[in-house]
Amino acid sequence: MKRLRFPALLALLTVLLYGCPYESKVGIDNGPTMRIKTELLGTWHKSNYPSDSTELVFSKASNVKYNLKITALNSDKKYDIYTVTAWFSKAGSQELMTLYNANEKSYYFGELVMKDGRISLVLLSDEITDTQYDKPGELKQFIEELYKNDEVKYDYTIDLTNLGKVP
Repeated sequence: MKRLRFPALLALLTVLLYGCPYESKVGIDNGPTMRIKTELLGTWHKSNYPSDSTELVFSKASNVKYNLKITALNSDKKYDIYTVTAWFSKAGSQELMTLYNANEKSYYFGELVMKDGRISLVLLSDEITDTQYDKPGELKQFIEELYKNDEVKYDYTIDLTNLGKVP
């Protein structure tokens, strides 16, 4: 019976740790290069808000950066709040949103899609690599290759999809 506990625990840990957002100590670029999209400014909610209190709040930090407050449901069914600086970057032809958490000194990357007055932000998964890059150019080249070879993987543990703008 004890032999079954360890494999069961290992399987549970694998499921729980599977698909976290990719975290980097460097960005894709040395800094923001694209202007902000002013249509993103404001508050975005799920359609069943407040029963689902997931929220993105974009405010202008500069012509190329946002202050972004993210309220998202975690695996314990509680809400976590993250405050990051965000901007758009290009990796080849792919536009990505870079999220910088100054407290953690970490970068995260995601695709932001706007469709029919709603937005979705889907983060890249840590499944893309175990490698930590030291230079933005190396990371950018790696991500460009992922898109070129259709090998991008996404993290769905944080659901920031199908958010509508609050009038």
